[in-house]
Parts: sequence; C-alpha cells; structure tokens
Amino acid sequence: MSGQLNIELKSETLPILLRVPGPSDAKALLEILNNPSNTEFDPHAGDGNLQLADIENIITRMCSSAAMDIPDRVNLVVVDTSLDNQVVGLGGFGHIATDGDERIGDAGIMLQPEARGKGYGVEAIKLTMKYAFDELKLNAVTLTMLKKNVAMWTLIEQKLKLQGTERESEFGTEKSYMVRAKDW
Repeated sequence: MSGQLNIELKSETLPILLRVPGPSDAKALLEILNNPSNTEFDPHAGDGNLQLADIENIITRMCSSAAMDIPDRVNLVVVDTSLDNQVVGLGGFGHIATDGDERIGDAGIMLQPEARGKGYGVEAIKLTMKYAFDELKLNAVTLTMLKKNVAMWTLIEQKLKLQGTERESEFGTEKSYMVRAKDW
C-alpha cells in the first residue's frame, strides 16, 4: 500500500467527502479545534487556545503520517460539497496500532454545530470504516468517547446498532465500541 495522502472518500447519499487535510484547511481546522462545543468531550483536542501556527504544524504531522506506507494515523477533514467544499469537521483515525497480529484503528468524528443533525457524522463514520477494512486492511476499528458525550454514543448505538462497554480512564468514564472486519 502506498501512502494515503490522496485518499478521498465520497458519500453516495449525502453532500460530503473526507480527505487528508492540506495547508489551505488551516483556518477551518483552527475554528473547529478552538470551538468549545466541539472539544468539550475530547480531552485530546487541546484547551481551545490553538494558534494558526499550531494548526499548520498539526496538519504537517497529519500529512506525514498519511504519507507513510503503513500509517499510524489517518486524519481526515469532512467537507460539505453543498457549501462550496467548506470544511465542516474532522474525522478519520487518530491512532492506528498493532496489537499482536491485529491492526486496530481508533476512529472519531468532530463536526461544527451547523453540520450536525444532517447525518454527516454517521455517514463519515461509515465511510471511515469501509476505508479501514477495504483499503487499510485493519482487523478492527474502535470508537471511544467519554460517557458524558451522550450525543455521540447515542448516535453510535441508534444509527450503527453497536453495543459498547464502559471503562474508567484518566479522563473519566469512557464508552468504547469495537467493530471487526468480518462483522462489517
């Protein structure tokens, strides 16, 4: 497998696509990652005080990983094609690791408030899962979030029909879901 820099995951049903972020996405990602309504349930997202230079460095790291033959993360921006290709979210895999003989990716989605409630979150997760199993050849995908992120785990349980487990972490109680390639 060659690098994933040119990946573009298009929805067949909604006006969204997912792709690796580039330098021109810096301002949109700055808005997304500094919006408290996006980051309140993500302890890895920072404190909302990122600067443009921070985002540019983050994009450089995202692209470096995506360029690897076997990436350890593949971050993707969510683009609303009905809004002149406006970046409205961030998704993909924040972490891909090997556990024994298995490669497992942890997927997630973060959408701007105006992009919520349109089905974009579920569709982005479905596109990410298909990509994980078909292209990255992952054995499993996990979805992990804080239990207090009720909107996210409700979406996972109601729309994807997944059942999660709870566990304590350094950030509080988490809900975790796993989908194996054979079950997708």
